[in-house]
Amino acid sequence: MSDTSEPTSAELNPYAPPVRAEPILAQRVEAAGDLPARRPRVWPVFVGFVVCLVLDAFVVAMVVVAIAVYQHAGADPAKADFSSDLDALINSPTAIWVSLVITSLILAAVAIGGALLSPVPLRERLNLHRPHITWFGMLLAIAGTLAVGTIFTAIDGFGVLPKSETLTEIGEFIEESTPIGFLFSILMIGLAPGLDEELMFRGYMQTRLVERWGAAVGILITSILFGVLHLDLVQGAFAAGMGLLLGYLTLRVRSIVPAMICHAVNNTISTVAEYIFGTALPSAEVAGGLEETAASDVILSNAILLAGGCGVLAMAVLYFNRNAERFAERNQEFPQFAGPNSMSALPLPVSPLPLRSSEPGTTTEVPPA
Repeated sequence: MSDTSEPTSAELNPYAPPVRAEPILAQRVEAAGDLPARRPRVWPVFVGFVVCLVLDAFVVAMVVVAIAVYQHAGADPAKADFSSDLDALINSPTAIWVSLVITSLILAAVAIGGALLSPVPLRERLNLHRPHITWFGMLLAIAGTLAVGTIFTAIDGFGVLPKSETLTEIGEFIEESTPIGFLFSILMIGLAPGLDEELMFRGYMQTRLVERWGAAVGILITSILFGVLHLDLVQGAFAAGMGLLLGYLTLRVRSIVPAMICHAVNNTISTVAEYIFGTALPSAEVAGGLEETAASDVILSNAILLAGGCGVLAMAVLYFNRNAERFAERNQEFPQFAGPNSMSALPLPVSPLPLRSSEPGTTTEVPPA
């Protein structure tokens, strides 16, 4: 009876080095699939948020002081009042420009830098996937985002919100801008936040918090911190409300790209409207000084806007809630999203290098963390 087994590598080449099997490492790789998934780390997200706040305040202060020192470089010390001039500079358009540029750069740098330090690929870490959304869905998402702004404008028109010094200063800054300043406002107030704020919050922060704690908690915490970033009660409340919608949208379409577009469109339209029309709606303070009929008209107009905004927002949420899974079926590039993200289900990594299995001539690739 003849032996039909294939010759081994040693029989074919007696001078070849022996293939070393590493059964212990191979067993660790095989057992990794049976181990519980390693929970994603959330502390880098919160550290990044604190770094954004502290670094932004420090850098803006240093730059404004440096500008003030430069302006007083050739001034007469006996006549110059550095303290009062510094206060005037802090409240000037120059300081607002500096703050907008620095904040934008820091947010983008922390988000991208933190993602690059993560073992997860950049595109996956920041959720920069191709979104599961149609053109109609994109238009409805933009309408829903604008509806959030309409709702807060109407509520402010009833006089139930305190006056926001930050929004007042930004409004005056936009209204009094030169044409060049208006273009700068569109760039830094309208378009830039759609990029840097979404990279930081819906991308870097929400992606990790949802993986760790699930969709509801992850979106809620991200939205609250998004509001805290604005350091103003009224503006922060509006930002948190819009953050809830953008977070839900990101969850349903599996990408931050639609949230970027919605955010940029909302801010740009608000900036253009502020520059052209100023205050869009009369508030309750204005209505208080009008005749009874005129005051009732102001209240009625705000009530209509509030009802319309709530209706459009509800339509957008219901649409994405019903159609998200249908969108996902058209593109199976990513696994289904149910609760925590699928990245949290990856096997526990053992070694960053390929390991040999116990069978000669084969290797086992260890997936990244």
